[in-house]
Amino acid sequence: MFLSIENKSRKFHLQSILAILTIALLSYLPFANRWGFYRDDWHVLWGQNAIGFGNILLQHQIDRPLMGLVYMITSRILGNPPIAWALLAIALRLAGGIIVLLILEKMYTEARWTNTIMAALFTAYPGFLQVPNANSYHVHLIAFTSGLLSLYFTLILIERKKPLQRTLLFLVSTLSGILSYGMFEWMVGLELVRLILIAFRCSPRPSITGSLIKNIFRQSWPNLVSLLVFLVWRVFFFESTRSATDVGQLLRGYIASPGQSILTLGMELLKDLVNSIFLAWAVPFYQLVSKATYLNLALSIGLATLAVLIFWLVSAKDMVEPKLDYNWARTAVWVGGLSTLACLLPTVVAGRHIIFRDGLERYTLLASFGVIQFLTGWIVLILKNNKSQKILLLTLLASSIIVQDLNGITFGAFWEAQQQLWWQLTWRIPDLQDGAALIINMPNGAAFAEDYEVWGPANLIYRPDSPQVLIAGETFSKETIHKLMHGSKFGRTMRNVEYTGDMKNAVVVSYPAGSCVHIMDPEMPLYSLNDDLQAWLAASRSNPSMIKENTVDITPPEDIFGKEPPRGWCYFYQKIAMSVQFELWEQAAQYADEAQEKGLNPNDPAEWMPLYIAYAKTNNMDQTNELASILRNEPGLVENYCAAISKSSTSTSEFYVYNLCPELEYEK
Repeated sequence: MFLSIENKSRKFHLQSILAILTIALLSYLPFANRWGFYRDDWHVLWGQNAIGFGNILLQHQIDRPLMGLVYMITSRILGNPPIAWALLAIALRLAGGIIVLLILEKMYTEARWTNTIMAALFTAYPGFLQVPNANSYHVHLIAFTSGLLSLYFTLILIERKKPLQRTLLFLVSTLSGILSYGMFEWMVGLELVRLILIAFRCSPRPSITGSLIKNIFRQSWPNLVSLLVFLVWRVFFFESTRSATDVGQLLRGYIASPGQSILTLGMELLKDLVNSIFLAWAVPFYQLVSKATYLNLALSIGLATLAVLIFWLVSAKDMVEPKLDYNWARTAVWVGGLSTLACLLPTVVAGRHIIFRDGLERYTLLASFGVIQFLTGWIVLILKNNKSQKILLLTLLASSIIVQDLNGITFGAFWEAQQQLWWQLTWRIPDLQDGAALIINMPNGAAFAEDYEVWGPANLIYRPDSPQVLIAGETFSKETIHKLMHGSKFGRTMRNVEYTGDMKNAVVVSYPAGSCVHIMDPEMPLYSLNDDLQAWLAASRSNPSMIKENTVDITPPEDIFGKEPPRGWCYFYQKIAMSVQFELWEQAAQYADEAQEKGLNPNDPAEWMPLYIAYAKTNNMDQTNELASILRNEPGLVENYCAAISKSSTSTSEFYVYNLCPELEYEK
């Protein structure tokens, strides 16, 4: 009898793990080969490649040294290839789902199949969308997985009586917990979750008594002691030079206005509870589905359907809870709700809130452990029909997979835009002078948020052997345009990396949707009609003289940026534009001829201009006149060019100018 139960339990766990594996793979893996590097990845990648892996630790000394140590180790192991980071993030997400299953099995032994779907919902939880940003967020996933493992060891500890076993479990649980909140201080919420789990593991309906408090302390005292030591060190001894993690600055803000602070905390906590429990299943779904192409949406729905079907076939769906006894569900609501509250409280106190944009949804990660219990328990209690429960839970699972797949496609498109940008810039810019500053206007959906997203890759490409930032960068914003107009200089220290910039040395780059990458040149002001007015304004301060001619081809490192894209129209456009800038007329005409022979044409009429100039300068009148007729069909384009070129007294008499702008020659 005992062997039969043990075999059945082993089979159940195997089926459950296979079911969770299916969800993890079909939620993330289909588009993992398209993922790359984003946002905070770039200063780390620059540091490890330009200076050495120790620079990762140095960069994170200012706020999270233990995280920096872990980051340094994983970077040394995995190196640069984006796919390695993607696979690590997926593996960590899967590991977290399996550990959650084991925790749920300890907490709700009678739930069985529902435990499996809760673990699957956790694995594909749609509120956390940073798995494709694997380089930066693998440390979050390591810390969270370690924290979950610590909770699981505590639940095992409760069942053990032998001193040696308890000592070993205490040790492992404590070390895992320290790794978790030691990497990210806001993960101390898991220590509150530990107390909640112990209380409800000991009694489905615990009441606060001296006996319960004594029992909780007996099962968790090493964790509490280590947490106390950490908090004392963090608050009184560690000095964070980053304002977002400066405890002293945070406390001063609360002391200055305690009443307002309490009201703000209460309202923000309530908002984050609603966001993580309910809106996380709706807002990302709406945002991603509304922007998806029909093809991508159909593909994601197909993957979700396949995943749910396999999940249904593989999981032990015959192992369900008793129909009339839902005590476990009531416990799950309490444990889940309190755990969600416990996980959100430290982040809200630290002034960080859940916003479904710009990666700020990441604070749902910790809360997701409680969310899936609260929501599932609530569904089971509301829908007494077992079939209805399964349909709704599987529907939530399917919608989660759709969100994660569409999210993976979105991240893939962002990475492709970055790859195109840097490859096209190396085709167009042979080299840059030290002190140059790149200002880059990216397409919608791929805009840069931080300056190191520009100077990081730029220095990896153009100054790969320099331990200093020799080429500055700025995001494209109103503040940047203001600096451009005033020719401002600036200096910054970012995570112990110092660098300076001079806006008089700015090279303005525009990458309008549907076009190639354009170097803005006020001396050749044929701007794309796909550019916005801010790009035209910034272009008036662009200084392309910072671009140096170089006979040695510079290419982005393939292990980071991938292989060179196919040499289509944009390749020839960049080569022609480069040749025109350096007045290599014959070379420009040769590239133009080759593009014409290959039948390559631009989507953006503005990109005909370098060909037009190349043919005019080499006296190819047939091609010159043919391209002139094309350009004249774009009156907005030509009028803008003619109005700007009229301010120059040196070139208006040249044929290629008055051929497009005959009134200028007439005025002369």
